[in-house]
Amino acid sequence: MGHALYYYFVKAGSVGGSPARTRLSFLTDISSIEASFLPDTQESINKFDSAFERIKFEFGEENQTQNSSYSNWTETKSLDKLRAFISLQTDILSQRHLYNKSEEFVYKRFTEVLIKGLQVDRASIWLYNNEKTSIVCQDLFIKESGKHEKSAEIQERLFPQYFKALKKEKTIAAVDARIDIRTREMADVYMKPLRIVSMLDVPIWVNQQLVGVICNECTTKREWNSDEEDFVYLMSNSLAFFLESFPNQ
Repeated sequence: MGHALYYYFVKAGSVGGSPARTRLSFLTDISSIEASFLPDTQESINKFDSAFERIKFEFGEENQTQNSSYSNWTETKSLDKLRAFISLQTDILSQRHLYNKSEEFVYKRFTEVLIKGLQVDRASIWLYNNEKTSIVCQDLFIKESGKHEKSAEIQERLFPQYFKALKKEKTIAAVDARIDIRTREMADVYMKPLRIVSMLDVPIWVNQQLVGVICNECTTKREWNSDEEDFVYLMSNSLAFFLESFPNQ
């Protein structure tokens, strides 16, 4: 994992706040979220060293009150969860270069943000097919393996209660998804084989049309709180913002 790379974003924030962090992302073409998962190769560190020197030139020297010890930072980096959610939202919305990337790239960045923010086991983005008969996985990020997958499909005719809930509810926060009336249809064929216990799903709406869902899954029982629900709801709206810029939406 890119702990050293991510620390450059912490230092950039101490120099110039969110604008400096955004500038670092632009100079390296790597987001703070992506930096959390990329390996700390010497090539990448050299790239960030050079970019950070540019940041100091443009924004000023690092605030001397900032503890620059990496070991101390790793031990004391606990932030208020709500502040962390806001920071993640700010990061992804400020990355204007995402507009120039492929849809696949955007989906990966969003699922990585969801994993980092919620600390869930699996985060995925699903969109309706052209016929509106099923949703197809555009990206699934698995925390344990650090890998991205896609292309799984869930047909509406097999799980009518789940799709009905998607169309009616702001969020589907299922503490025990295997018995929750909105999600239990998927217990035997989907959740049990993957050891999924809790789910937090939020519909994606674009131009007043339901186009898909963001899905977050845990293999242990999870009591979802309102801050977490709001975070995913805002992520859904942020993703809709990007989807509106893609020509096929």
